Amino acid sequence: MFTNKNILIFGVGGHGWESLSSLLIQETKEFKVYGTTVDWGGSTGFWGRLLELNDDELNKNLHSQITQPVLPWGDFNKLIIYFLEKSFGLEVAESLNFRSLEILEHLQQFKTLEKALDLEEKMADSFKEYLQASFNFLEKNSTNLEEIKTICLGNPWHQFLCFKLGNLKAINEFYHQKKVLPSNIYRLFTSNEREVLIGKNTSKKVLIGEDPIDISETAIEPKTLKHFNKKQKKARVSRDFLLDIQKSDYLVIPNGSIANWLPLINYPQIRKELVKKSAEGKIIWILNLFHTLNELNITSYVEYLYSLNIFPKILVSKDLPENIPQEIYQKYREQGKFLNLHTPIEVSKLRELNHNLHFELECDLNLTYKYDPDKVSQSILNLINES
Repeated sequence: MFTNKNILIFGVGGHGWESLSSLLIQETKEFKVYGTTVDWGGSTGFWGRLLELNDDELNKNLHSQITQPVLPWGDFNKLIIYFLEKSFGLEVAESLNFRSLEILEHLQQFKTLEKALDLEEKMADSFKEYLQASFNFLEKNSTNLEEIKTICLGNPWHQFLCFKLGNLKAINEFYHQKKVLPSNIYRLFTSNEREVLIGKNTSKKVLIGEDPIDISETAIEPKTLKHFNKKQKKARVSRDFLLDIQKSDYLVIPNGSIANWLPLINYPQIRKELVKKSAEGKIIWILNLFHTLNELNITSYVEYLYSLNIFPKILVSKDLPENIPQEIYQKYREQGKFLNLHTPIEVSKLRELNHNLHFELECDLNLTYKYDPDKVSQSILNLINES
């Protein structure tokens, strides 16, 4: 039965976990939701570059002259924002996602978060000083930055919590105590330091960084997607992440960008553990509905995993998307996203692979074309209970 199982969510992005939202509230032993540390775009990247400017000057100033790991909090924020809204409503959730370059506006928004979380006065005052110091540094050094973007309140807030509480485990416990995050959910990183995503496209051009890979109009070769440290040396596997893979009863690969999880499989130590999990029938993969220009046809990734002796149980949409409203389809096209399995021929090619395919997921077409979380949850529970 599903009760008392350890479930590891493998390489989740900012929105990939949303299809798992109904599963995550199930009463189980624990969910460990792992994301990578390569996100360096938008407000998250701007905050990170600000910390690292002038040989980590702000980083050291904020953290008692000790350089802290600059972790990308953007995807982490999204999960906490989701549960903040469930616990305290939309206004509180939006305060953590507030973006501005005005310190007074941030301080005003923080009051909402401070009240909802019932923060101790000492902690709240300490964060206000932390925030003020950050904005003072930005004003002083604005001409030294290549590009200025708004600061999202969640980024300095979680960097502050990591410094004050000591580590990510303590941040999870903080949100458990505040009744934000369910006590069986842990949001974690696959590394303890910022990493860089590197890949080579089918034209043999090497792309360095998540941003250029995301916007590439040429597909990236699966075997070339890898993580490197800031000095562009191959990153080491996090021992905690590896141990959690080994201890997990089931591993779920969520839908979302291939870049969120495929580089993890290209670590030999991680791949070795996934081959073992696969042999035990303990890996479930939710096939992505859409692909971008930097991705191959979805069947190519299935074949790549099979070539590595990794054979997950694959959950797929039960219907072809002929009934998708055109306004929704157009919206995705504008974002540079295209449907996987768009024709019967593409579905037929996938079926020909003939290994543990489950065409049973349903989609919600009311507002957007995404998997129905309740149906995803039920399908995963069924696969686990059948094991």
